[in-house]
Amino acid sequence: MKQMNLVNVLKTTIVEQNQEGDNSSDVGQLEFGKMWYSQQYGDAVYFSDFDKKPNTFSSAVNLILTDKNTGDDFMFDPDELTTTKNGNTMYLKMRDMRVLYPSVAQKLMDQEHKYKNENLNVSVLKTKASGIPQLILDILKDVYPNNWGKISEPDCETLEGVIDIFPAMEGERWSILNFFDTNPGVIKILVEKYQDDDENADLVGFKEWLRENQEDLFGENSETLKALVKRNLQSFERGWKTEAETLDIIKRDNPSITDEDISQYCLGSILDRVSGIDFKINGKGYQTKPASKMERLKSGAVRVQTYGMRDWYQRKKDIDYIIYSNGKHVAVFPNKNYKVSNDGKTVTHYDNMVKNSFI
Repeated sequence: MKQMNLVNVLKTTIVEQNQEGDNSSDVGQLEFGKMWYSQQYGDAVYFSDFDKKPNTFSSAVNLILTDKNTGDDFMFDPDELTTTKNGNTMYLKMRDMRVLYPSVAQKLMDQEHKYKNENLNVSVLKTKASGIPQLILDILKDVYPNNWGKISEPDCETLEGVIDIFPAMEGERWSILNFFDTNPGVIKILVEKYQDDDENADLVGFKEWLRENQEDLFGENSETLKALVKRNLQSFERGWKTEAETLDIIKRDNPSITDEDISQYCLGSILDRVSGIDFKINGKGYQTKPASKMERLKSGAVRVQTYGMRDWYQRKKDIDYIIYSNGKHVAVFPNKNYKVSNDGKTVTHYDNMVKNSFI
């Protein structure tokens, strides 16, 4: 690599000049073991696993960072680099790296793109087959042993989960932490944090990392937990609002339906978590989803733009209908004969909409 050869020449020249002038403080040299790029956290290139503390050379005029794995040298003005608070990591903005070492910068960006888009796909990680949902629940049980249990009340029977801490809704005992296992926003935050810690990211490593850092990630006073709770509450409140709005529309358009005809369940209810039912009207089960757009295809099928939809709802015998709401109107389809995109944002229904399903 031409730019590496140039750095080696400059390195030799500077060292010789320093030896002649007996002024070794003008140049500093550090060996590092890890170099990676993170767009999410600072859009910067990071160096870590040094042989000495970076602040050892705070007075150096030039600083040479040597990759102990490849022997490649990178020369910087110390002012271009920032040392993190713990003193173990240095970084510079990617825009500066692209000017100084363009081919290396491009390689780092390609690696980051690959890891974030291929190696650990959030759409895959939130599925049961990946093992991540169950692992997250197991970790929560370990971290919150005194808050792990189930609610057994006359109007609320739940599965086991985290209770009486970080409530999903004011006045509820069921915790928002119980929704971490399949929430794509939560999993995305965890994946990105893991990728910033380990450039050789893979599923096995991700699982090990979650276990090893469970207290730092999920502990009650964790800054990461605060971010996860905030993210999950956003999607939870959006879903809960959709359900409430849907019921209001149904009652508005069907004045004969009373509150006695509607059955709703407490958070964490077995009927909700296991059967997939959001509510029942006159004994019929409904799963509620938002609809941002709906169009009829030439084939006669209806395509709906939504989010959080699942193909496996069709296997839930207690769900009779899928009901979509745009905040003003609702559309009801039988819970069968439809296809869901991998990201859960598009559904194609091959059966016609159902009229008067509430009667």
